[in-house]
Amino acid sequence: RWPPLAAAGRRWPPKGRGTLARSTEAPERRATARAARPGWCTAGVRGLARRTGAAGLVYAYHSTRVTRAHPVPSQQMDALAPLRATRTAAAGARGRASRRAHGRRCVAAARATERVPIAVTGWVDFACPWCYVGHRSLLQAVARAEATMPVSFDFVWRPHFVDDSIAAAGERREAYHGRAFGGESWTYALRARGKSVGARFGDWQWYANTRDAHRLLMWARQRATGEASAALASALFDAAYERGANLSDPGVLLAVAREIPALDAAEAEALLNSQRLSSEVAAESRGFTALPPMESADGAGGGGGGAEGNELPFYVVVAAGADETRAAEALGADMASGGRKGALGLSGAQDVDAWLGAFDRALQLGRA
Repeated sequence: RWPPLAAAGRRWPPKGRGTLARSTEAPERRATARAARPGWCTAGVRGLARRTGAAGLVYAYHSTRVTRAHPVPSQQMDALAPLRATRTAAAGARGRASRRAHGRRCVAAARATERVPIAVTGWVDFACPWCYVGHRSLLQAVARAEATMPVSFDFVWRPHFVDDSIAAAGERREAYHGRAFGGESWTYALRARGKSVGARFGDWQWYANTRDAHRLLMWARQRATGEASAALASALFDAAYERGANLSDPGVLLAVAREIPALDAAEAEALLNSQRLSSEVAAESRGFTALPPMESADGAGGGGGGAEGNELPFYVVVAAGADETRAAEALGADMASGGRKGALGLSGAQDVDAWLGAFDRALQLGRA
């Protein structure tokens, strides 16, 4: 029941008469009737009625025309004022509470989408097929983590040589496998594992001497952005294992460098025609065996460097804390000087789930 008509015992609108038809009444009366629809504020009805000269009158719905019905005294209209005030205050309180709750949800969503930077430093060799498998697994894990976790990534690739005895011009894969392993039967498991992460080994022909490749990658790390050096590392792996390239050839390295828009081809050529950065590459390679013990990705201790028996590829994962940005480029010096709290070590070609667990663990340590 509509409150002004409750005393009269009448329904509003009358049963079966819920539509307002065109009326021949004066415009001011039709306007007053429209304002008196259920749900409109009674004060608005009263004010409009006063402006049209029909104070204290409420108009009802009828099937054919609008007619005057049920005069409402001004005293009864005034009696509704406390109810109107109470309802208005309640509606205002609900609106304020709703806005505050919406603000809290917005803040929570913004905080949830704040990305914590995770630095990944990897010791790899482009003559190491397991490093290629580990690299492809890492890329898949990073893509999944960026889509499901509030993280971003910085990468630094550091050199280590899987075999110093490889000839300067490189060696054919079959000949090297025969000399080093007595055959290629062990590669069946390698190819099966690589296929699961997109490392197809479509055209793998060479075991390269990778000193020049590491010099090129170090130069890219120093001269370009982290994205450019990461793109160069991926391009070098792809050239070696999917396109049959011999990374011992400076011409091949220069062609790969030209594929990266952010790298200056002239500077890359000048580097490859010199011996610049050779001593720095050798020093960083030796630093791999001097890595101190650190927590492994599964939460256990003992995840140290090469001196602890770990193998290539070897990765160090560390997330930024709330009060500190742990830059990936500075990680090498920190490791050499005794390690860093919150650094995780991963040895070997990890699968995607292991990487995601490491990222989650690093995120927890970074927030601690």
